[in-house]
Amino acid sequence: MNSGKSNSLALVLVAIFVIGAGYFVMSGGAAPVVNLPAIEDTKDDTPVINAADQLSSPGQDPERIDIERTSTDINNSDIDNLFADVIGGTVSGKVVDENGKSVVGATVSLNQRYNAGELMRGYQSGARFKTTSDRNGEFIFAGLAVGINMNMWVNHSDFAPKQGAPFAALKNESQTLPPTILRAGYVVSGKVTDRGSNPLQATVELNMQPSDAFRQGSAEEIRTQDIASGRSVTVMADGNGDFHVDKLAEGIWILRASYDGFATAEIRPIMLLKGKNADRQKVVLPDEFTIGGVVLDEQQMPIADAVIGVARTSPRPTLTGSATTNRQGEFKVRGLQEGSYGLSVQAPGYTNGRSGRVNAGEDNVQIVMQVKGSVSGRVSGSAGQSISSFQLEILRTRRGNQQYGLTGQRYKFTDTDGTFDLPDLAPGSYILLGRANGYAPTYSSSFSVGRTKVEGIDILLEAGGVIKGTIVDGEGHPVSGAVISVHGEDFTLDSNDTLFGSAIGDPNNMPQVKTRSNSKGEFTLDNVVPSALTLQIEHSEYLDELVVSMASSGTTTNVGRIVIYQGGSVHGVVSDKNGDPLAGGTVTMTTPNGNFFHRTITIDAKGRYRISGLAAGTYSVSPIAASIDGLWAGLDTTDDKSIYVNVGQDLELNLETSK
Repeated sequence: MNSGKSNSLALVLVAIFVIGAGYFVMSGGAAPVVNLPAIEDTKDDTPVINAADQLSSPGQDPERIDIERTSTDINNSDIDNLFADVIGGTVSGKVVDENGKSVVGATVSLNQRYNAGELMRGYQSGARFKTTSDRNGEFIFAGLAVGINMNMWVNHSDFAPKQGAPFAALKNESQTLPPTILRAGYVVSGKVTDRGSNPLQATVELNMQPSDAFRQGSAEEIRTQDIASGRSVTVMADGNGDFHVDKLAEGIWILRASYDGFATAEIRPIMLLKGKNADRQKVVLPDEFTIGGVVLDEQQMPIADAVIGVARTSPRPTLTGSATTNRQGEFKVRGLQEGSYGLSVQAPGYTNGRSGRVNAGEDNVQIVMQVKGSVSGRVSGSAGQSISSFQLEILRTRRGNQQYGLTGQRYKFTDTDGTFDLPDLAPGSYILLGRANGYAPTYSSSFSVGRTKVEGIDILLEAGGVIKGTIVDGEGHPVSGAVISVHGEDFTLDSNDTLFGSAIGDPNNMPQVKTRSNSKGEFTLDNVVPSALTLQIEHSEYLDELVVSMASSGTTTNVGRIVIYQGGSVHGVVSDKNGDPLAGGTVTMTTPNGNFFHRTITIDAKGRYRISGLAAGTYSVSPIAASIDGLWAGLDTTDDKSIYVNVGQDLELNLETSK
């Protein structure tokens, strides 16, 4: 089970966005058992990166997604950006048809499910794993990280694809998920004609809408995944304009029909829910309009291979189209309906170009794009020595706001003489954060980028401080697995409960340094920025604690024993309206006093949940099923329970959903 901190308002905002986007599930592929490397138990105070860097399965070649780490030292990276901390028990399941017969060779895919805070921080790490069901329809995933929420997608050529039960691997315990039942699925059929009712042998494309607004990978990668997994299906209408698409997954779809010489038409949304097909769709393709023009740089030179996207702003509904410029920078977007469109243009090395309120039919649109700027400099040690391996993160500085803004741009340099050159910076004000093993993370001076290179932004890294200590409970027993992180002197526990929680960073812009306590409760934080600071101690079973300290360059500070106290906890079993375990659903706890406290866990295969480390107070507890109806249930309080939790109390609360 997994617990994560965020804030309820942010979750509601994300939920609303998700509802508008529709229903999402995962991708598909190859090995009966997916194993990740075992993690060695540490017995000293050295932090260990327990990351799922590779997949291994004897005799197989499972799909692998490699994510480059920004550092090989956990003290110089963000623990939140690492996939694995602790390896959990196996997760197994079975794929069957609606008669209970085993389905052999079904592709079972996992994708990591992100929370809002991780995504806002430019969260890049993640993994996709996949395997196939064996002759008994069974599959096993081994070596997954504890507490990492995973979505499951199952597909087979003889059936409609389906979302399996979401889950999180459990510590020291295996779990068997409920069977995933594949069925014939849904049907969309209809006819494509022109305005004179003449049939058109059009291309008909159906795309399933994601319930997860954030998906890993580029647009091209996601498109490839969707086609392979049955979330994007393309067919040709016959000579009579008729089309028929079957084996579609339950969800919300968009139909898009196109034919050369006519405008593209869309039907949205098509709701394939609760056994209802979408037959006899009437798709009428109007007369075609085009928008043409040229894309130039500031020297009036053409820009080739620029991608133009258009979206109709009026009348509604929104319709889209795209094109790519030729060597002369010319483009023509075809298949458009009458109306007013907004244009956006992207090209490597240039800032995004825009043009609003372009009427369909215009053929002389001119878009001028600005060349992006760049920055160069050198990273060196305090004695002037070159540093050959280092990481740089680009952050924004904003007028009237002392807190740096995230850009998601991180770069790793190896085997260099300490020099760097970072291209593709849009005009604006920035600051660089440099990291290297053995040094404290350090900011550059701030600088402004226009359309040229900014040179001489050097970063001088100095030795950081070392902070040691021991984490114990109220009875003096060592506490292992506590996360100790460094923050600025103005940091408070309320900093995590602001509108977007810890996603917005430290109020003093303190670079992130974290570690975990070992089996003796001991910890060591290396390379800490020399300054006054605040240590935060977090553990899923205990209340958060803050300790004020000071770090000095090249000096070790021992903060001694830090006592953390057991929090309250709530546990129980969640059932659906039929009394069956609500495997894969979630339980969310919030507080009614408006401080944005929010904690969500995934219900395990037996319907169990546990949320620990709670401060004394009143909480609202909300169970939500892992189904399409669960998208709407996030805003439904029908099944909510109000409870009061005392410090140290372990409250049993069994829950049941009414839907």
